[in-house]
Amino acid sequence: MLKVNEETGEVYEVNENQLVEEKLMEVGAIDKHTYDLMEEYLTIKDKFETVKFKLEKAMKENGIKKWDNDYFTATVKNDSFQKRVDTDALKRDGLYGKYSKIIEVKGGLSIKFKEKV
Repeated sequence: MLKVNEETGEVYEVNENQLVEEKLMEVGAIDKHTYDLMEEYLTIKDKFETVKFKLEKAMKENGIKKWDNDYFTATVKNDSFQKRVDTDALKRDGLYGKYSKIIEVKGGLSIKFKEKV
């Protein structure tokens, strides 16, 4: 099989084993790059969650419901309850609409980033 060197434009012949080896090296590089990106993402995500936790705590301690600036808007969401259909009971009894239950919904902090202009 013929192959072209992308840098020099030189045409050369390669055998099947060389092609397989080159593809495996490419896949290995992609795997490593993906792993490195995931590791970086998890580190950044952890730092972001720490900052988010501190911001939420400070806002709650100071009675601030909404914080708005040039970069993002942060809004504290309080714990609440919702009424939802209990699908397990519906499945068990073969009914729909007769059963519902109140569940707790965990509050948190919502942050919406703004577009840079």
